[in-house]
Amino acid sequence: MSRFAISDIHGCAKTFEALLEQIALTKDDTLYLLGDLIDRGPGSKEVVDKVLQLQADGYKVECLLGNHEWLLLNAPYDDSRLINWLSRNGGAITLQSYGIQEDDFLSALPTDHAKFYRNLQYIIELEDYILVHAGLNFRDEDPLSDYTAMLWIRDWQKSMDTQVTGNRKIVHGHTPRALHYLEADVKNEKCMVFNIDCGCVYSGDHFKGHLVALNLDTLEVYSQENLEGLVLVP
Repeated sequence: MSRFAISDIHGCAKTFEALLEQIALTKDDTLYLLGDLIDRGPGSKEVVDKVLQLQADGYKVECLLGNHEWLLLNAPYDDSRLINWLSRNGGAITLQSYGIQEDDFLSALPTDHAKFYRNLQYIIELEDYILVHAGLNFRDEDPLSDYTAMLWIRDWQKSMDTQVTGNRKIVHGHTPRALHYLEADVKNEKCMVFNIDCGCVYSGDHFKGHLVALNLDTLEVYSQENLEGLVLVP
């Protein structure tokens, strides 16, 4: 019985499938997906289809809201936000994966997908870990209630307060970085924060495009190079 965390799949359905094969997920395991399942990559619908199928088949899969799912849910209510999501944040290719148009797209989503997006959690608190998409704002009076920060914050790690977290480790994504940083972190016994976004959707000299799964019980890192053939640069 193992616990795995994956973040920032970004519509890379083939890569996600290959990583699932690597970890050999069983129905005794729990898989945590830390948001940004969609946008940028070509298979957002297929990623969510896979998650829903796993859940229907009896696999334990828990999912968090990422800033990209938040954008999908909220972009229709602000014209500038909608344009930004479609043109700069990969929203257009997400709608393409669904085969739907920009006008009133929320109502055009498959019912089970719309329900899935609306029911996503901001944070998962375990006995030994806190799982969140972007991180926690430790400058806030109650970091565990600053939901905006959970989706968007960056460069927060140095302000981490273990009294607030109950000495639990934090696992997050949102800010892509090269795989070797995570591989170094899991070898550091003092490390309390693990960023598992290794830039799956990106390519280039720095990222190489890796989707990773972190075994929360052993800190083993499973990595899968991007199979979508993307050439995105952050």
